Amino acid sequence: MSETQNPIDQIQLPENYSFVDREDISPEEIVAVRKSTGWEAGDSEEGWRQNLDTALAVVAVRDDTTSELVGMGFLVGNRRHAVLCDFNVRPEHQGKGIGTAILQKRMQIADQELKIPFLYTSLAETNPLKETYRSLGFAATGDNYFRDGTV
Repeated sequence: MSETQNPIDQIQLPENYSFVDREDISPEEIVAVRKSTGWEAGDSEEGWRQNLDTALAVVAVRDDTTSELVGMGFLVGNRRHAVLCDFNVRPEHQGKGIGTAILQKRMQIADQELKIPFLYTSLAETNPLKETYRSLGFAATGDNYFRDGTV
């Protein structure tokens, strides 16, 4: 794949949406986004405060017209092995390319900034981004996806 065709170099958010830094999101907002997608089990604001502080990267998107946090994804682990996890987009904002942009931005950070060679994630069978992960070099092993960036 040539440099110009690499999906992580072509990140596009829809109009009226912006990436925000981890310092600009609260644990309460994370819990609200997760509840909107049905992923609230075991969530605590204190736990998310710690996750915000310790993650290798946090990529979040805000709706510029309402200031609402609409999605986020985390990159956790170390500079050799990392997991793309805790990835949620509010249902009413899905299908607009926000999830793809969050994924691509996390990949850009992992590849270009942190240079992490081994990445993992787990995807539900119904996840619409499975092909996008494959296009980014991930191989499926059951519900888990792995990318060896050293090859």
